[in-house]
Amino acid sequence: TRIGNYAFNNCSGLTNITLPSGVTDIGNGAFNHCDGLTGRLTIPAGVTNIGSSAFSYCSGLTGLTFSAGVTTIGDSAFSYCEGLTGSITIPAEVTYIGGSAFWYCSGLTGITIPAGVTYIGSYAFRFCSGMTAFDVDDLNSAYCSVDGVLYNKTRTRLIQCPGGKTGGLVVPDSVTGIADWAFNDCDGLTGVTIPSGVTSIPDYTFNDCDRLTSFTVDAHNSSYCSADGALYNKTRTRLIQCPGGKTGGLVIPNSVTNIGNFAFHFCSGLISITVDSLNSAYSSLDGVLYNKAQTLLIQCPGGKTGGLVVPDSVTGIRDEAFRNCDGLTSVTIPAGVTNIGIGAFHVCDGLKSITVDDLNPVYSSVDGILYDKTLTRLIQCPGGKTGGLVIPNSVTNIGNLAFRECSGLTTITIPAGVTRIGNDAFYNCSGLTGVYFLGDAPAHGILMFGNSPATVYRVSDTAGWPAVPTSWAGRPTALWNTDSGRAAAVLPAL
Repeated sequence: TRIGNYAFNNCSGLTNITLPSGVTDIGNGAFNHCDGLTGRLTIPAGVTNIGSSAFSYCSGLTGLTFSAGVTTIGDSAFSYCEGLTGSITIPAEVTYIGGSAFWYCSGLTGITIPAGVTYIGSYAFRFCSGMTAFDVDDLNSAYCSVDGVLYNKTRTRLIQCPGGKTGGLVVPDSVTGIADWAFNDCDGLTGVTIPSGVTSIPDYTFNDCDRLTSFTVDAHNSSYCSADGALYNKTRTRLIQCPGGKTGGLVIPNSVTNIGNFAFHFCSGLISITVDSLNSAYSSLDGVLYNKAQTLLIQCPGGKTGGLVVPDSVTGIRDEAFRNCDGLTSVTIPAGVTNIGIGAFHVCDGLKSITVDDLNPVYSSVDGILYDKTLTRLIQCPGGKTGGLVIPNSVTNIGNLAFRECSGLTTITIPAGVTRIGNDAFYNCSGLTGVYFLGDAPAHGILMFGNSPATVYRVSDTAGWPAVPTSWAGRPTALWNTDSGRAAAVLPAL
């Protein structure tokens, strides 16, 4: 009658599961990371509770059918089920949809929410980039939908714009607040018109809207305004968001003293950021945004091309400062830089090398790859790197996002000393066919091989690996015959 918490957790070799009719409760994490499960999942009649993360990371599932009876869908219950496609109808008995319940279900196209749902948690449908509409029952007392967008019942709060919505959106005059990440990953939106009554727009609200060319704010709005398509607070002291689809340049006025977190996220067509010379907080050089003293590199515009030599005055590089700078081919980092933010070079598809001054006390580079000074931590492989790569034997740690989007890499050899590989380390490495491990199975973060086709090769006399053939971290495994120096596939030179 009950499947316990984490009962099948990480059973990645499991290919199908049939639930009996007597089950009423599916525990937290019951089938978490069962990424070998494929096909359509049917929740049988009688199940009332689907626990938190019950089916999270079951990326092989392609369909989901709820039978009558379910009342609770827990937090992250189906998060990262990227293979789910089509539309889902939530059963009439459901009252609770947990936070992040369908996070990263990018194949979903629509969802029907019944009258009884009284709670939808934060980010329940975030990163559902294929979803074109929410359909809420007219009798629902807590929520409603207008033109496919999800609102609270009184339409004073915009909760979620579906990720697959296209064209322009005029926010209703009744709206006073917009939820966190409400427009996240809405790639098809081209414009958003904000009415006079909106008084709350959090940072990240319009993150990853890479075709959004302009914001238009009602002139009578007391909290916000727009200029040259960008979104500011009313007094223009804070730049909140440059629209992701803006092209050409953006001029930041002298009144701006604060720039929102990731205000230039996914602005891949922006070729220059120019700061008014009278601005007391910020400056620009060759189209790149810095603080006034030019000790902090804040943002390289996404459309910048060629090589960039970071000025000697710089001591810090902000998180994601070069994100989506696909036209950059090289970056040279001076001796004084002692802090490089998280994901600073994330998704730079054309970047072939990162070069660090030999006198830098914190960072180093080898063959265009960024490491810490001791060469024990691999921080970032540039996105334009191609072919096979052998990581130095000194490395013990591979950082979060280290190889993410390195689509030109074909093979990577991991030395025996590596004990930890971070989140998303090899995510979307679409050309990666083999990763060869010389040592024991390392600890690893989430989505390490997300959307990457690699086979994991391991040495027969090492520990921590599952029996072969099976899978590890969501990828198939095979033995590497070290006697001959060859695996089943072409092996990179040692």
